[in-house]
Amino acid sequence: MAMRRGEVLGVPLDCIDLLDKELDISWQLQRVGNKLLHRETKTEASEDTLPIPPIAATAIRLRLKERELDR
Repeated sequence: MAMRRGEVLGVPLDCIDLLDKELDISWQLQRVGNKLLHRETKTEASEDTLPIPPIAATAIRLRLKERELDR
């Protein structure tokens, strides 16, 4: 399964499980007019739980550390 751009951009932190290395796909980011809206996926068929490859898990951990330092 491939993720759509809106699904990738709309993943909230609570949908990322780095312990079990899983990603819950149930949200998306949509542009409506000039606004960005964070919404649930359109259909249940769009929802899925995907494995997070080790390299992606490492990248997520590094980004979360950078984000904390930026605060």
